[in-house]
Amino acid sequence: MSFASLDEFEAYFHSEDICSNYLYQLKWPHGFRCSCCGNTKAYSIMTRRLPLYECSRCKHHHSLTTGTVMEKSRTTLRRWFAAIYLLSRSGSSINAYSLSQLIQVTYKTAWLMLHKLRDALDQPDHHTLLDGVVRVQGGAYGNPFNPYTEKDARRHPLLAAGSLVDFNNVTELRLTIMDTEHINHNGHIRQTGEQLFIARNVSPNAANVQSVRYRLHMSRCRPLVRCIAEFNNWASSSFHGLGRKYLQAYANEFSFRYNMQQHPHMGLARLFHLCTHVKTTVTSRSLLAKYQLPRAS
Repeated sequence: MSFASLDEFEAYFHSEDICSNYLYQLKWPHGFRCSCCGNTKAYSIMTRRLPLYECSRCKHHHSLTTGTVMEKSRTTLRRWFAAIYLLSRSGSSINAYSLSQLIQVTYKTAWLMLHKLRDALDQPDHHTLLDGVVRVQGGAYGNPFNPYTEKDARRHPLLAAGSLVDFNNVTELRLTIMDTEHINHNGHIRQTGEQLFIARNVSPNAANVQSVRYRLHMSRCRPLVRCIAEFNNWASSSFHGLGRKYLQAYANEFSFRYNMQQHPHMGLARLFHLCTHVKTTVTSRSLLAKYQLPRAS
């Protein structure tokens, strides 16, 4: 499924019914199956804004949006689908203000939608562990780079990892902003943080794994150093600088965009799959508590 523009996408998904049918296919590609008893037959209840499905055996009700990023949202499926499309486009980025204008929602709603989508990109159950030739490289968010300002509060150490082809091209990227507990008093990443990052992102069967925590180390991985620089440039140009509490969400988005450049026609399908299959308890309230909603500038 490929679309040249938002207008073309919206022309295809031009009604809530079409969006509902597509969401049904994403949730139950092999037909309805009750999450409680495994039954494959259900009655449709069409008196609500979105269809509700009642299991014919145990009578459990199933909502189309349960277990998705759209769960408990009052925003229409058409607007959610448009937001997913806009976030999936490689080579571009979108902020909350632009999204609010494009899909005609409030800034607060657009901000929450984007962060829910970015959270879907960070679900560990949907990450493939890096395999083959794997490199891990330390760096930081914050430009320009100066090794003597590691303790600068505006700089945030991070680890990047990737599977390499021909030892020069990163084909699968992971970016993690390090928690303060994994940073020493000099502003450098601790070995414990490095080990935890590797355990979460690298397959134990990887044939060749090398890790460097320091950006200027003689054994640094230059392709990953370039990826970190690209992340800095992308975040600065698209969002004009980011604080620590927002940074991991944007790192998730950058990694997704980078990886989808390897498969440009799979980005939208991949994001739709993640948004409809994430096992997350993220809600508007929890996001607000975590990020402290900013005012629109």
